[in-house]
Amino acid sequence: MRILAALFFVVSLSADKSQELDLLRGIAAAPEATMDDVCTIVVIQRGELDKHADAASRCKAINDQKIYRFSAEDIPLLMPATAGAATKAAIHAHGLEETLLFALTGLEWYAVQAAEHLGLVKAKTAHNKKLSGAELLAIFEIALEQAEAKAAWRNPKNPYEVFGVKSYEELNQAYDKMTESGEAPEKKKK
Repeated sequence: MRILAALFFVVSLSADKSQELDLLRGIAAAPEATMDDVCTIVVIQRGELDKHADAASRCKAINDQKIYRFSAEDIPLLMPATAGAATKAAIHAHGLEETLLFALTGLEWYAVQAAEHLGLVKAKTAHNKKLSGAELLAIFEIALEQAEAKAAWRNPKNPYEVFGVKSYEELNQAYDKMTESGEAPEKKKK
């Protein structure tokens, strides 16, 4: 049930959702996720799937954006997705909080430590643990939720909107208009 919720939550607005859903269903059903799956999830969450039709271009885009750096001899289509690689990509893709040592070194071991702190993975997860597709989707789902909550938290909210006005002055004018005399209304006894 959680996987289906993750599938629908991860899919961003784009023209062809059926292709995205097919890819995500394939990832969710995979007993062992690959780095290609990581690249696919990041591209889908960023809404750029239509720009990157094949797996190689998706992984190249992730490498170019410095979300996850592949070395020259890496083959993302065959590399298993480990907890360290997935958490590193999720933290970088969504701009989540990094620990000091992860920010300084960029090592996957420290990425897992930061991810444990953020609640992306369970405590004491090994950085080299191979992930299933469902586990990989869960990591990216939580990371996306946290990134959206962080973005919403930073937006200033007008405290007077709940009253249907934009400022204290407008609220005061509305109050005066309702009471007509400008005095506080008497409370009704129940």
